[in-house]
Amino acid sequence: MFERIKKTLGFQGAETRTDAALVQAFLRGDDLPFQGEGVFDHGVQDPYSQNIAVFRCINIISSSLSRVPLRLMRKDREITGGKVYSLMDSPNPVQNGIEFMNMLLTQLHISGNCFIYVDERNSDKIPRSLMLLPPGAVSPIKGASIYDLLGWKVKTKGTKYAEVSKSDVVHIKYSSDPNDPIMGLGPTRIARLAVDTDFAAAVYNRSVMKNGGLPSGILSYKGPGKLTEEMKEEIRQSWYRTYGSPRSSSRLAVTNSDWSFQATGTSQKEMEFLQARRWNLVDIARAFNVPVMYLNDDSAGTLSEASITIQRRMFYEENLIPLARKIEKIITSELLSKIDNMLRVEFDFSNIAALQVDYNARVDAARELHRIGFSINQINERLDLGLKDEPWGDDHLVPVNMVPAQDVVDHSVQLPSSDSPSSIVDSPAEEIAGNASREQQWGKLTRDLHKIDKKFTNKMRRMLLSHRSSVLRSLVDSSDYSIDIAREALGKVDSAAFAEGLIPMLISGYGEGHSSALEAIQIPEDTVKSLSRQAIQEAADYCSGRYTTLIQLCEEAKDLVDQEICTGYSMGEGAEEIRERIRKAYNKIIGKAKMISRTEIFAASNFARYRIFEGYSSEESISWLSGDCSNHRGAFESIKLGSLFPGGLRYPGENGEQDSQNIGCSCIVVPSGSLLV
Repeated sequence: MFERIKKTLGFQGAETRTDAALVQAFLRGDDLPFQGEGVFDHGVQDPYSQNIAVFRCINIISSSLSRVPLRLMRKDREITGGKVYSLMDSPNPVQNGIEFMNMLLTQLHISGNCFIYVDERNSDKIPRSLMLLPPGAVSPIKGASIYDLLGWKVKTKGTKYAEVSKSDVVHIKYSSDPNDPIMGLGPTRIARLAVDTDFAAAVYNRSVMKNGGLPSGILSYKGPGKLTEEMKEEIRQSWYRTYGSPRSSSRLAVTNSDWSFQATGTSQKEMEFLQARRWNLVDIARAFNVPVMYLNDDSAGTLSEASITIQRRMFYEENLIPLARKIEKIITSELLSKIDNMLRVEFDFSNIAALQVDYNARVDAARELHRIGFSINQINERLDLGLKDEPWGDDHLVPVNMVPAQDVVDHSVQLPSSDSPSSIVDSPAEEIAGNASREQQWGKLTRDLHKIDKKFTNKMRRMLLSHRSSVLRSLVDSSDYSIDIAREALGKVDSAAFAEGLIPMLISGYGEGHSSALEAIQIPEDTVKSLSRQAIQEAADYCSGRYTTLIQLCEEAKDLVDQEICTGYSMGEGAEEIRERIRKAYNKIIGKAKMISRTEIFAASNFARYRIFEGYSSEESISWLSGDCSNHRGAFESIKLGSLFPGGLRYPGENGEQDSQNIGCSCIVVPSGSLLV
C-alpha cells in the first residue's frame, strides 16, 4: 500500500531541512534563530548595508548635503586660494572635499558621532591633513566627572589603543544622548526596532517565496492501517520536494480519498504583510527626518506637484540646513578659529532648486515693499534675503507723484503745472523772473547748497554704517561673546577720523557761501581775488572750530550705543538681542544725519555770506530768506547789518546747534536790495 501511495504521488528520496522553523519563530515574535549564510541570530547587525531604507535615507542626506558648495570665508569675503583653502578642498591624500563630507555625514547618521583627526599642525597652525576616524574605534577618556573629557582613546590593531589629545580631534554629534553628555546619538539607533522588524518581514517573505507560497499544515492519512514514523518522514519530505519550490507554487496536488490537507499557518493577507512593511518604511523615514517619497514609496505617486515641491523644500529647511549650520559652527570654532579667528565656513544654499520657489516669493515680496517705500536694508533684514547691507540702503523712498504729508500740513505746496513746466520750483535751467516768489528765489540760491548737503549726509551715513558693522561683527566673530568684546569694538571707532571725513564737505559749504555772496554784490575784480585768498584762511579757521563739534557728535553717538549694550547685558539678553539693540541705536543716529548735515552746511555758508556782506556790501541792511525751513516759516523783516533778527541771531546758523532754532535750519541771509518782491 505504501509503495502504491508513493508511486501515485510521485514521492522520491528525502529533502534537506526547510525554513519552517524560521516561519514559526517569526510568528511567535522571537528573534531569528536559524542557521545559514548571511542570516543573523539577533536581527540586523549592520543596518546601513543590510536594510535598503536605511541605506537610502543616509545616502540621500549625505549625497545632497555634500554637493552643496562649502565656502571658505574671511569676514564677508570668500577665499578661493591659499593653504587653508587647499586643506578644505582636499583634506587628505585619498579624499577630496566632497568625498570627505559624504563620509562624515554617513558616519554621523550611522553612529551619531564623527571624529575628525587633525594631523600635525605646521608653524602657521594649519594641519597637514584631516582624517575621519572610524566611530566604533573611538571612545572618550573621562575624568572624575562624566562631563570631564581628558582625551580620546583610538583602537589601532588588535587590542592596542592610542591616546589622542582633545585638541587633535574635532568631534561632531548628530544629537545629544541623554545618558552621556559627551557622545552623540544617531537616527540609526532610534530606528533599530523598525529596521529589525522590516528585516524579519523581508526574510519571512524570502522563505515563503522559497517554499513556493506553501503554508505549514497537516497532511492526514485516512486509509486503513497506520503509517510508521519512517513512512511519515519520507512522505513529508517528498511533499516539500514536489510542491515546495517557486516553480511548483501553482501545481495542483492530486491525492486519492485516503488523504486530506489542513493548513495551520497564517496567510500573508491575514498578517497584513504589505501594510506592515510600509509602516516600517515610514517609521525609518521619520527617524531620519526624510520625506517618505524619497524612499520610492508607491504612495508618492498620488502626491501633487505642489506637495512634492513643499516636501523637497521642507527636507532642506527642516533637515539639511540645520544640520549644515551645526557642522559649520563646529568646524569654524574647533578648527578654523585656531588658525585665524576671522575664518569661517558656510554652506551656500543659494542655488538649490528646491529652495528657489520660496526665495523667488520673498523677492516678489521685497519688490512690493520697496515699491511702497521701505529701504532695501530694512527689507533684506526682514525677509532674510542674504544680501549685504549697502551704505546707501537705509534711505526710505516714496513714489515720485507723492509729497510728504508734513509738507501739506505745514504749508501750501506749489505743484508743477502741465501747461507751464517752467513753474517747477528750484529748476536750475530757469532764471528768476521779476515776479518770482521768495520760495523760488530761495530755491535758486540754495540749489548748490542742497547738492553739498546731500554729499555730507551720504558721507555721514556711510561712516556710521561702517561703525555699526564693526561693532556687530565683534559679536559674530567671537564664539564666547561678552560685554567687553562689544564695548572694545565700539571704543575702536575713531571719532577724529569721523570728523576729518566730514570737513571737506563743510569747506565746500563755506566756499559756496563765499562765492555766491560775491555774485550778489558789486566789488572790483582785484578785491575779489584778494578776498578769495583770504577766504581760504577763514574757511580753515571756521572748520577748525567745527572739528571739535563733529568729534563730540561721534562720541555722543558712541555713548548712546554703549548704553544700549550695557542695558542689554544687564537684562541677560543674548548676542542676537544685543545686536538688535545696536542696530536700532545706530539706525536712530543715522536717521538724524540729514538734519545734522543741513544744520552744518547752511550755517557754514551763511557765515561766509555774512562776512562778505558785513565788510564789502554797499547795502545798509540784510534780509532773512526762508524756504522750506520748518523752524522759520516766512521771512523776517530786513535789519541793518550788525543788528539782531527777531530770533536773536545776526544770520541763520549763528552759534550752531547751541541755539535750538538752528537745528535743521535751511534759511539764508541776503542783501535786502537783492529781493525782487
